[in-house]
Amino acid sequence: KAPGTLATLYNHKFILDANGLGYLYKSSRNTIIFKTEYDSKFYAVRFFLQDDDELFRRYHQVEAFLNSKNLSWKVPFRFMDEEYYPVVSMDWVDGLSFTDYFDLIMNNPSLISQLQEQLISLSRDLEKNGIGHGNLNMKHIRFVKDGQNYVLKLIDYDSMFIAPFKEKD
Repeated sequence: KAPGTLATLYNHKFILDANGLGYLYKSSRNTIIFKTEYDSKFYAVRFFLQDDDELFRRYHQVEAFLNSKNLSWKVPFRFMDEEYYPVVSMDWVDGLSFTDYFDLIMNNPSLISQLQEQLISLSRDLEKNGIGHGNLNMKHIRFVKDGQNYVLKLIDYDSMFIAPFKEKD
C-alpha cells in the first residue's frame, strides 16, 4: 500500500488548471473537485468539505444500486471511504453542458427533435427504475460525442433518490 492518508489516489496525477497555477478544477458549497489521470484515463475526484455520515451511507447504496443497472446515462463512479476521508471518483465526462449542446444544435430542428426524444427517454428511464437525480440542472446534464452523435450523461449523484430510499427522510 502506498504511503499517505489517501493511498487509493496515490498513483493519480492531479491535472493543473488552464492557467497552470493550481490543481483545483471546481468547487461547490459541499465539495472540491479535481481532475486526475490514472492509467491513461481521466477522473473527477470529489473531496467532501463536510462530514456527512448520512450522505456517505446513501452513496454506498446509490453505488450498489446503479452498478446493478444498465443505464445509458450513468457514469461509472466509486465511493471510497476506506481511507481517512471519503471521496468519490467518477469517470471524467469530457462533453458539453446542456446549454452548450443546445447552442450547438439550436438551428437544426432535426437535432432539437432528437434532444426532445433523449429527454423523454431519460425521464422514462429514471421513472421506470425508481430514480430521481435530485439536482438535475444544466451543468449536470452532459452530452458526450460518440461517433457522429451525442450521448446524454448525468453527473453529480449527491442528491440522488433511488427506490430503496422510499419511506426514508
